[in-house]
Amino acid sequence: MPLVLVTAATVEPVSLAEAQAQARVTDAGDDALLRDMIKAAREDCENLTGRVMVTSTWDLYLDAFPAGLGPVVAPASPLQSVSSVTYLDTAGATKTLATPSGYKVDTASLLGRIYLPLGASWPETLAEPNAVKVRLVAGWPLDANGNLTTPAALRQWMQRRVASLYEQREDYVVGQSVAEMPRNFVDSLLAPYAIPRVA
Repeated sequence: MPLVLVTAATVEPVSLAEAQAQARVTDAGDDALLRDMIKAAREDCENLTGRVMVTSTWDLYLDAFPAGLGPVVAPASPLQSVSSVTYLDTAGATKTLATPSGYKVDTASLLGRIYLPLGASWPETLAEPNAVKVRLVAGWPLDANGNLTTPAALRQWMQRRVASLYEQREDYVVGQSVAEMPRNFVDSLLAPYAIPRVA
């Protein structure tokens, strides 16, 4: 079930100014480095929580629609919308599934779902990998005033990760005594937003 990034977020959950303040940086000469660290911290946060931090567009590929009447579960959370559902029919032609007659979208659940309306069924597809493509938009959106809605706890975690990356740029510290902030405190910021991983 590959999930492929189509359009990346246009903003990061942590601004350069916030990262500079957290890392106590006053020299603009490290701006490019800090921007890379912000991106790395976001990617780390997304990997650890299973969430998408800011609005971006993704393609979800499936070998076929679910058996029976089950829903397609969108692994990118929070799900904002589904742009299109296309598939290869049994003759190999590309078809687009219409909405709301062909499918409906649940964006309220922890993992969004694309489900069948009453009386509908999933079409048969060509028996080959990635016969179904769902284009979806996921991530915490900007509000009506253009402000980020990414939860503050996740943004705080990312700021601390950026500051740690900036302060400690090597794997080992020689000749210094270092006390790490307890992980159970820092990572507890992520806990309420982490999606349980299914084995």
